[in-house]
Amino acid sequence: MLLLPPLTYFGLFLWQKLPGRVSWAPELLVLLVLGGVWALRYRELVPGLQGLLRLPAESRFSPQPASAYAHLASGSVLVLGPDRRPYLTHPAARPYLDWPLAQQDFGRLNEYAAVVHIAASLDAHPPTYVIDQQGKMSVLRYLLPGLFGRYETVPNQPGVYRRR
Repeated sequence: MLLLPPLTYFGLFLWQKLPGRVSWAPELLVLLVLGGVWALRYRELVPGLQGLLRLPAESRFSPQPASAYAHLASGSVLVLGPDRRPYLTHPAARPYLDWPLAQQDFGRLNEYAAVVHIAASLDAHPPTYVIDQQGKMSVLRYLLPGLFGRYETVPNQPGVYRRR
């Protein structure tokens, strides 16, 4: 895709320099380049081309919803870990969408300011579900029993808690 504009620009030279009986060659070259770009872009529609080029479809690069959390009812989710797939089907408990950024609070649970900030951020609108991938729920229940003490374990789902 990135080579298409320069090819078109410098391909103008071919139109100007090849008059006469070979004048169809530049048009054929442009059609071949455009056909190649089209085939590369829509390779999953052309049978066998994906395996021949050994390029996966773009749809494989997009995140897929986590099937383990598909049965959870609609409600906000707080994910204590790096997996963002639950946010594809459930709204996030603000402001903790990104785990590396949430580490400013959840990584410093031994500091009073971080615990107060977590309580202030989640107390007005507590999440319906907490997905604990880092094993921090027991510490949070101890530090903030008014907020995290209301959660019970979801049956057959280790690390998933639902608000009572």
